[in-house]
Amino acid sequence: MRFSLILLLFTNMFISLSFSQSTDKKHFMIDSVVAIINDEIITMTDFQRSLIPLVKQLKGSYTGNELSQKIIEASKTILEQLIENKLILQTALNLNESNEKFKIPEKEILTKAQQIIDRFPSKEVFEETLRKENLSFEDFKKDCMEQILAQQLVMKEVSSKLFISNEDIQKNYEEDIASYTTPAKVTFYQIWLKKKGNDQELQELLETISKKIGEGANFKALAAEYSEGPHAQEGGLWKDVVKGQFMPELDDAIWKLSPAQISPIIETDVSFHLIKVELIQKPNIIPIKDVWDKIKYKIRAKKGEHVRKEWIKKLKKEAYIEVFFEPNKKV
Repeated sequence: MRFSLILLLFTNMFISLSFSQSTDKKHFMIDSVVAIINDEIITMTDFQRSLIPLVKQLKGSYTGNELSQKIIEASKTILEQLIENKLILQTALNLNESNEKFKIPEKEILTKAQQIIDRFPSKEVFEETLRKENLSFEDFKKDCMEQILAQQLVMKEVSSKLFISNEDIQKNYEEDIASYTTPAKVTFYQIWLKKKGNDQELQELLETISKKIGEGANFKALAAEYSEGPHAQEGGLWKDVVKGQFMPELDDAIWKLSPAQISPIIETDVSFHLIKVELIQKPNIIPIKDVWDKIKYKIRAKKGEHVRKEWIKKLKKEAYIEVFFEPNKKV
């Protein structure tokens, strides 16, 4: 099977295509068959060409047994995609032969081809790529035509059936309102003293500091002088803190305070704190008009995946498919 130059350059939400089998005898080689789909095959070379770039990515994030498991999962996904893509292309080509409305004008094919050529640094680089892939320009045009056909078929069988009503969007917004709500936030200043086995001394120091604040001393200045926590030089300032961001003892105390109010001494397992709340921002619900397109896209993607799965299931039921390869970690 010839490796797809188009697949190398483009991805599509529903499909990415492989090239058809090369007939150039000078490049004939024996290759194991991974699967048969109707009257066509998927070879081990096709499978590896799709999998190896993904394996390289996985190796950057995983090692050992976890890497092996991820490769097995990726192998199964890639094989399934290759089978589905083959079925889609076969169906599209059959329609192209039997349905005049499914014919692709030469002008459209050339436009697609030029769009791909324009992605290369130069015409010479593009031509060199064709030579390395053992492709003629006519082969390249044929693959452009096949990609267009497959995309038109996906549009006909999937995209055109995705009607999203205003009611769908409104319902999703109401059911998932938490996703469209910015949480309450608090900004406060903090004096943070770490425990070092001298708890009584720290408590007494904080009591003295608290008394000074009560007499009019500047909280930020005292925080800059005494606090051992982060942001001490900014007066112990913490901005836009959401509920649950700190350990429970601190969190509970912070959210009970009003703006300008000073907390009592707060003790945790590792530290003592004094808090002065500066600002409380109430939760804010984003208006539906501001997230309308986002919700529509989300619903469309979910419905599209369901429609596509049902369509692929139907194609598989009507096709002859035999798989000879059980994906594993060896690539």
